[in-house]
Amino acid sequence: MQGQEQQMSFAEYELSLQRTTPMGQFLEQMGELVPWEEIERKCIEVGVYKPNRGQQGRPSYPCRVLVGSLFLQAWYALSDPQTEE
Repeated sequence: MQGQEQQMSFAEYELSLQRTTPMGQFLEQMGELVPWEEIERKCIEVGVYKPNRGQQGRPSYPCRVLVGSLFLQAWYALSDPQTEE
């Protein structure tokens, strides 16, 4: 079916909504301020994160997501279940 636009997945739709919410704007600002590449490099270097590139099994979550959720958890005093939400 050429010429037809593909329907967004639920995850894509959810991400598009987050950009317009205050939390989505906060996460975008956080993304601009935090040196993610340097943090990921350090995490790999010291062995606390190992990306699963091209290996069998479930792919790793990106380092940015894991570290970012720790930042949010600390800044907002969130429990683990609250952080997941």
